Amino acid sequence: MQRNVVREERGYYLLTPHGADLRRLGESWYSTDGRTVFLTPTPIEGADPETFQAFDTSGADEHDDWAKDRNHIYHDDKPMPDMALGEMQFIGPFVINAGRVFEVVLSSVKERPDVLPTLTMLAPQNLNHLSLVSDGRRLYLRGKAVNSLNELDGYYAPDIKTLSPTCPVAGHPDLRCKANHPQVFENGTESRLALAGKDVLYFRGVNDVKRISNVPDLVFFRPDNTAYVLGISGQRLYTISGPGTSPVAGPSFRGHISGPIAGALVDEEGFITSFPQSNLKKCSTNSRLPAWPKAGDSSRLGALRQLAETEIPEGFAVALENERYRYLFVSREKRSAGDTVIDRSDGRRVLADCRQD
Repeated sequence: MQRNVVREERGYYLLTPHGADLRRLGESWYSTDGRTVFLTPTPIEGADPETFQAFDTSGADEHDDWAKDRNHIYHDDKPMPDMALGEMQFIGPFVINAGRVFEVVLSSVKERPDVLPTLTMLAPQNLNHLSLVSDGRRLYLRGKAVNSLNELDGYYAPDIKTLSPTCPVAGHPDLRCKANHPQVFENGTESRLALAGKDVLYFRGVNDVKRISNVPDLVFFRPDNTAYVLGISGQRLYTISGPGTSPVAGPSFRGHISGPIAGALVDEEGFITSFPQSNLKKCSTNSRLPAWPKAGDSSRLGALRQLAETEIPEGFAVALENERYRYLFVSREKRSAGDTVIDRSDGRRVLADCRQD
């Protein structure tokens, strides 16, 4: 038995002269020496070793031990007098027994008559997410009914498919995002995205579900070094989550998306997301000075291209230009006071902290 053998065998030998004959029952914590059934070193009073069998609980959220013998169903070392002898189903936080649904709450087994026994696991629990289960009538996050029914009306288990973050994003080879990182959200383990018909449901919590309509091809990702999650459907960008935001349709884009560059994404025409807030001074508007780009405000300036490394001036990490301006960034990851915009028509320069160079 692959556990603390010295400690446990000492406990068993104090209880039985048959400790050397101990055998483990399945993958559970149950064992028997042929005369007594144990849950670790604790003997289970009244359990029948000849007919005692541990259940496979691999579909359950938590590792609770369940078993049966000819007389009882057992949870851990306690017989369950309200449960019928027979098979059990373990689906997330729920246990189905003889058409009735039970849930383990703080080590106590309670019946859940409000839950139908037609349970389906939509997404199992993992290190980053709570389980998502449906009984065909409601959805449940870790056993709690999702009550935002206005967002869920008409959707049942067969309609709903949970989504996983995508990185790299197909068609956008220069888009840098968190690869192989399932926890893209910062607001806890209840956050999930699921496809329901042509819509996407964003589960922010048990009582907080948002719908994004008509996005059957939506993929979502978290750009590198940012605090927000974005989605792409067709040629449109969606803000899924971020500090103080709700899902919202964002700008359309042209061609491929690349970046982030100093926290902003760009397409083939310009910057399509804004730079993150920083401590840099906000410059006053002056039409005679080169302008820092705003999201979605560059289409009239011609195609935006990224300069090759050999073209980037010393002291800068990345550079882009369109027909009117050249944008130089000290760091690819964040805004810096030395970031510079240059008017290509006359060479005038303005730094990110508003100083003219």
